[in-house]
Amino acid sequence: VAVVVLGMLFALMTMAYTGALLSSSKGLPLWRTSILPVLFLVSGVVTGLALVVLSSVVAGRAGDLGLHQVRMLALGGAVAIVVELLAIMSFMNSAYKSKDGREAASRIVGSAGFIWGDLILGLTVPLVLLLAAYFGIADKGTALNVVSIASLLILIGGYLLRHSILAAGMSASLETAGFKFRPIANPDFLVSEPGRLPPS
Repeated sequence: VAVVVLGMLFALMTMAYTGALLSSSKGLPLWRTSILPVLFLVSGVVTGLALVVLSSVVAGRAGDLGLHQVRMLALGGAVAIVVELLAIMSFMNSAYKSKDGREAASRIVGSAGFIWGDLILGLTVPLVLLLAAYFGIADKGTALNVVSIASLLILIGGYLLRHSILAAGMSASLETAGFKFRPIANPDFLVSEPGRLPPS
């Protein structure tokens, strides 16, 4: 039992580690928030549950589950998705409080990968599928298939969430020690002088 508890504790710490590391990046306003470790932790739990369900189905170990157990899996997944949606809302609200954070958050909101990939395909559609498996499907095999599809979509959404946050944070303006650095939007016009390399 002690090993299991320690394993769970270290797993939770590992999930939150990436968010904690990014939140210590003081030059990137989007990442500089205490909500980011919480978001990564919640997203890690959700995608971890999805991976366990999906791997159990692929390995054939989910056949022993009853309909009630499959429904409980669906309900647990649905609750986890709602918690993740609330964490995303808190993260975006925190990002919009600063000018540079708002700039990066606008990039996320304008990203098709975040809106269509994470919010819709990775969270909303799985939420609908899981609720359908819990409330409306009486056949265990069908319910298990629906939960498996939802789990796969959750994994895709989890990847796109992290990609969107990393991409938007790195492309945001930097503000460190009173100096402001903004990336050049279209650096193609920069031409190197003879004998010099173009700026990177």
